Amino acid sequence: MTIEETALLAAIAAEPVEDVHRLAYADWLDEGGRHERAEFIRVQCERAVLERPVRLFSWHDPECRRNSGRHRRLFEWRGDCQRCAELRAYHSGLEQLKTRIKALRERERALYQTATVWLLPTIPAAITQVVLDWGEINVSCTGLAGVMHRGFVDGVTCTFGDWLAHWRAVLAAQPITRVKLKTHPEIAPVFQDDRVVGVSVEGGQHLHPYGWPPVAMLEKEWPGLSYELPPSF
Repeated sequence: MTIEETALLAAIAAEPVEDVHRLAYADWLDEGGRHERAEFIRVQCERAVLERPVRLFSWHDPECRRNSGRHRRLFEWRGDCQRCAELRAYHSGLEQLKTRIKALRERERALYQTATVWLLPTIPAAITQVVLDWGEINVSCTGLAGVMHRGFVDGVTCTFGDWLAHWRAVLAAQPITRVKLKTHPEIAPVFQDDRVVGVSVEGGQHLHPYGWPPVAMLEKEWPGLSYELPPSF
């Protein structure tokens, strides 16, 4: 890995929510002849932007509801309501938007078929499968499962034990922002002079207040990530 590539990947890891660093890396990959990897990043970044939640229709929008009047149907667009005009212009392009998203998904799948060439060399051995959507994860597989988003592995799902064993390698290799644990973290009380002074998380470095939510403890131990725990905790 060159110094330039290391710097680009470090920028992505430092600001994972910013697409500008990912697209700059895609440009650099193109210059080096790694076109499929570059296109995959661009396709996933564009798809992520287009799939953001759609804005409201007039009958949901508070401003449109205030302007509607008691005797007007909320389901109609009003010519004298600026907000209605904005929403109508937006929603008129939804069909084209759906067509574009479908094309991006198809291209994403096609590029993903070549992932063994450009993706697997960048994935730690602990990640035993990489998919495009959370619903595609094979739950019977052992190890960590990664989910691609905006060109990189963005989330992983695993047991807490696997997370403890491999989090350093995973975070060093991919800009992870989300962790879905399949088992609960090990939390134990901490005693001082026969008195409970707090709790600790296995593998962690901090003393946490008794009664703190487990997710809050994980966020303090491994900051910059969002966590999801299995039910019944």
